[in-house]
Amino acid sequence: MVYRSDVDGERHASSRSRTAFVAGITFGLGFVWEVFEYIVHALGDRIGFDPLLVHYGRLDAVGDLVFDLLRAAIVLLFGRDRLSNLVDAEGDES
Repeated sequence: MVYRSDVDGERHASSRSRTAFVAGITFGLGFVWEVFEYIVHALGDRIGFDPLLVHYGRLDAVGDLVFDLLRAAIVLLFGRDRLSNLVDAEGDES
């Protein structure tokens, strides 16, 4: 996945848009995982098998999502400089 923001022909991402993008993707993927975890647990109960993934309840799911956002903040704080070189220049065929 490549994130790029084009403004006035120059490629750069503002701090706000990068923050919103990283937090949104992190929260969205975390939410999808929590729903998947719940569905697997519900199907296991319905079919009569022990579920592969254990769903501990709503409070656990909310806690997981909060920690997902904290991890996104850590990436934004410490990973920006290290990950800034991952986008190749347009037209670079190397």
